[in-house]
Amino acid sequence: MTAAPLPVPPPDPEPLRLLTFEDLVELAEAKRSRATSDASRSGWARLLEVARALAGGRETAGDLVSGRTWTLLRVRVDGYQGVGAPLTVDLDPIPGVTVLIGRNGSGKSSIADAIETALHGEPRAPTSTGRGGKAPLWDREHCGRDAAEAHVEVTLLAGEETLTLDVRIGPDGSVTGRTARHTAVDGITTDLDLATTSWRSALAGHRPVFGYAAVERQVQLAQNLQEFLEPLLAFGGCFDELKAGVDAAGSAAAQARERWGQARSTAEQRTDQVDRAHPDATPTAIDWPDVADDPDAWLTTAGLTETGVAAPEITAAQHDRLHVAATQALAALADLETAEAAPAPDPVTAKLAAPLADLHRAAQHLDDTGDACPVCRRVGMDWAAALAATVDTAPATAEQAATFVRRLAALRAALDDDLTPIEEVIRHDWCTAAVRDASTPVLAAGADLRHRLDEDGRRATPAVRAAVRAAHDRLTSAAWHTTVTELAAHTDRERQWRRARRAAVEPFLGVWREVRDEAIAAASWKSAADCLRTLQNDLRAERTRNLRTLTDSSVRALLDDVGLHITGLSVQGTKADVQVVDATGQPVRLSLLSAGQRNALLLAPLLAVAHGGPFGFLVLDDPVHAFDQIRVDRLAQLIHTLAADRRVVVLTHDERLREHLLVRSPHHTARNVHRDHLTGVVREEPSPPMWEVLLDDAAAALARAPKPGPKTTPPTVLVRGLCRMALDDALRHFVLQEAVGVPRDPHTDLAALDKVGTTKDRIDAALTLHPGHGRVLAAEAIVSTHLNGWNQAAHGKAKTPGPTAAEIDDARRACKTLLGLP
Repeated sequence: MTAAPLPVPPPDPEPLRLLTFEDLVELAEAKRSRATSDASRSGWARLLEVARALAGGRETAGDLVSGRTWTLLRVRVDGYQGVGAPLTVDLDPIPGVTVLIGRNGSGKSSIADAIETALHGEPRAPTSTGRGGKAPLWDREHCGRDAAEAHVEVTLLAGEETLTLDVRIGPDGSVTGRTARHTAVDGITTDLDLATTSWRSALAGHRPVFGYAAVERQVQLAQNLQEFLEPLLAFGGCFDELKAGVDAAGSAAAQARERWGQARSTAEQRTDQVDRAHPDATPTAIDWPDVADDPDAWLTTAGLTETGVAAPEITAAQHDRLHVAATQALAALADLETAEAAPAPDPVTAKLAAPLADLHRAAQHLDDTGDACPVCRRVGMDWAAALAATVDTAPATAEQAATFVRRLAALRAALDDDLTPIEEVIRHDWCTAAVRDASTPVLAAGADLRHRLDEDGRRATPAVRAAVRAAHDRLTSAAWHTTVTELAAHTDRERQWRRARRAAVEPFLGVWREVRDEAIAAASWKSAADCLRTLQNDLRAERTRNLRTLTDSSVRALLDDVGLHITGLSVQGTKADVQVVDATGQPVRLSLLSAGQRNALLLAPLLAVAHGGPFGFLVLDDPVHAFDQIRVDRLAQLIHTLAADRRVVVLTHDERLREHLLVRSPHHTARNVHRDHLTGVVREEPSPPMWEVLLDDAAAALARAPKPGPKTTPPTVLVRGLCRMALDDALRHFVLQEAVGVPRDPHTDLAALDKVGTTKDRIDAALTLHPGHGRVLAAEAIVSTHLNGWNQAAHGKAKTPGPTAAEIDDARRACKTLLGLP
């Protein structure tokens, strides 16, 4: 069948490649240079600050994307979906086409899904998580029905580096193990965390695995279309990191600004409370600052320079009250002792006159005084009457004792009310050592008097009398007067008010000094966020235009014969839209597209962005869903174009597609996939290699040739040309096989092979790459006598005698020897 000619599309724009930090720096610098306002310039400067820091701090050694093209080398699957037993698929890592063909249920989609799962490090998310009647019907179970654990492993090659991605999945679909092992050129292997690299962004932007069934399930709503197309704009991990950096810095600055505002509000409330607590002060209004003001300058302007901790106010009146109370207590004690010292027949009775009078008054309230004296325990006497007679004849000291008790009470009150606040002030840090030294004896005397009164009550015991004298001596001393005067000066009400005001704003000052620079930057970071949105919108618009052009080119290639092409494509924050028109230019609603046309529309953007990414392979699972013969032909031509610089792995049941691909692609392999539905064992069997097909054709041509005669021409050129092509193909596979086994860059080795023209020179090139290789030398020995004839046949010259079956057998033996086949 003659292939339908492809329409000539308009020139394609540059492929959509992932943005780098250098790209973002360049774009931001250009934007800043055109900014017209200070706020905008400040925002772009902040954006540049983050972008440059990210660019300068990037560790290229851990970057798996920049400067690399990863090709697919090997896939291992076990217990995953329909693959019930271990399966290994080795793939050619050079540009070309690999077709895996098998009937429905043979395990092709399981292989494609396994590759995608290994690349992403986790299975594809289900289209729905509903239950019951809303449970999805068609989402795949990633762990096989009878498997305890699913295991998928993919090995990738970039030059002489390898990357092995391994994922294990439990029966519930959760990932139970995940590794990424990178082997560098120097042979050192390290484990990587792909989440810290731009790997997943590259996978999203340049999706290397396409399965129509999965994409169709994903894209049902306008929001789903946006989720499908947005990653294809290839903003990549660098833009995500830039956005995260700006968001983090902006959030921190905003929090600092909010914290400063809250601290200032609290300071305003606290100063109001201080002012209300000092009604006799003359408060002045505080002009509260802006965050950019200087804290020290503001303190001076606001009159908040009075430092120190606020303390109780000490006045001269407190000293005077203590002085008077101590003096009066001592005078009352002197009067009492004078009365007690008056001449009396019994001095002890005189001194105990007051307590005895108290005891007499208490006895008068007893219902029965009993007949035993409570002091001497003598029985048979009226002790109460004897006590009354003693009181009547005792010296008159009761009045002096009562006065002393009242004076003790007054002194105790003065100690509590006036000495306690002074003691509190003295404990403050600002109090000098001299003041503390002068105050220590006074405070000790006061404390001792309190203790005695607590122990003895207000009785004139010797200890109480001694404590009163000591307290009087301290409280009426000149040193104490000087100390209280100094404390009063330090704690006057005005200064206390100012200090209280300063103390009220102190927490605010601490916060201000801590967050000032970051809080000032809040405005510029807010502007930076606006600038980032501007940059994102501009990039989205530009890249959407490119994606539309690239996608339309693929759509035209697939659907131009029915006149369908794309006139518009929009990707916004929450939705996306595609405008399709027919041959008359009339809009076509997506719901009116056929299944094949819908498949082409979903496949087109993925094919459009394949060229820009770090992946030298593309996996297409069932890409011809609902395609007719023309569409299969056109898709094969598109795949052939893609395969010029990447390995395209096509999984299909469609023999038409295999035929079209194998005809078009010179570097192809075809393999059959079979699955035992009882055991779940999937087998992958290569179709005969090209060299074997060529030699079979040579043998068939020779067998069908007419018998030699004067009017017949033997198929010399054809047969020998096929033999040469077969050996050249085997040499190519040998070089590829050896490069992959080392590993080394297969592209470089194949390029060295392709530089030379004759088969003899190709053998020499192989020996240059692998000096003294036994299989090459053995193969050369087998066909050495045929090489000149094969070379002449390739140029249309038929050397006599004609070819023989033995010559073809030599070519076959040489090919098998080269590739190590039995």
